[in-house]
Amino acid sequence: MSKGQQQPNIWQGIRGTITTRALTALPDISTLKNLCQSLAMLEAIMIPPDEREFDLRTYLYESDWKPGRTLAKMDNGSNL
Repeated sequence: MSKGQQQPNIWQGIRGTITTRALTALPDISTLKNLCQSLAMLEAIMIPPDEREFDLRTYLYESDWKPGRTLAKMDNGSNL
């Protein structure tokens, strides 16, 4: 990013509460991808190296999950 350019606001596309019945609140794909990558990276930075196990993470982003597919995951700890 060159001097004078503003950092993109990843929260800009979020419109209201997202539920299984109100998916219109989801941001566009590009914004959602940036948000998911940012949350996963922030968590990876903040968790000490000895605790960086996948089963302990809340946010996970895998850019090479399957050929041509990415995976963004949020684990809330529920076993339902």
